[in-house]
Amino acid sequence: MHLGAINSLTISAEGKYLFSGSDDGTVNIWSFEKRLVIQTLQQPEGPPIHALAWHKGLLLAAGDDNQIKLYRYQKLEQPEQK
Repeated sequence: MHLGAINSLTISAEGKYLFSGSDDGTVNIWSFEKRLVIQTLQQPEGPPIHALAWHKGLLLAAGDDNQIKLYRYQKLEQPEQK
């Protein structure tokens, strides 16, 4: 869960994942199937995230630090359920 307002959303092409960017400087990757966050990118206290884009295994995140961060994924893994 985010600790700040959510500023941006994007969805994977196959519709399995939702990406949310927040004022708390984090990007959460959500699984629609599991209905939970499967990964959080960046550290809290980072610059607010205002734009996200997903294309063919690449996630782009832009924030108040005037940078675009690029994350590469071959496949997204879901955490094991205990």
